[in-house]
Parts: sequence; structure tokens; C-alpha cells
Amino acid sequence: MIYPTSSLSSPTSIPSTAKTGWVDLDLNSLGLEATQAFEVHDLLGEGRFLWQGARNYVELMPESLPAHILQVRRWVRTEQNFDYYL
Repeated sequence: MIYPTSSLSSPTSIPSTAKTGWVDLDLNSLGLEATQAFEVHDLLGEGRFLWQGARNYVELMPESLPAHILQVRRWVRTEQNFDYYL
């Protein structure tokens, strides 16, 4: 789960602007290689992203998407992995 730490201090201190940053993943514990592309599915915002490497950019929008819950899976290039085939 990814969320801005400043929003945890008190309900009145929730930021009103976007927060951006980088997520560092432990690829070994996920069974991924640094050169291997993988899919990240945001379970809250329903976005799907193709990431590669241990460090990836994220953006939080307090009004619409104040947190991410990310599901990581190995990306396999087959027709079944595209949303329009599901």
C-alpha cells in the first residue's frame, strides 16, 4: 500500500495537492529480474501499468486516489493478458 505519510498525522492535515515519488521494490523477493517487465495492477484505482526495474514512479491525488494498493504479477505476452480479451 502506498500513501502519503503526511495524511496520517491528523484528519485536518490531508494534503490538497498531488504527491509524487518513487517506489523501490525488492525484485528478488517477487521472483523478478531487473530486466524483466511486469504488470502492476492498482486495486483501488483499477489502473494497470507495465513496470520494469526496482524503482518506479507513482503519483497520489488526495481528492481522487489518495492511496495505491498494488498487485504485482509477472507480465506474460499472451492475448489473454489484455483487458479487451477478458
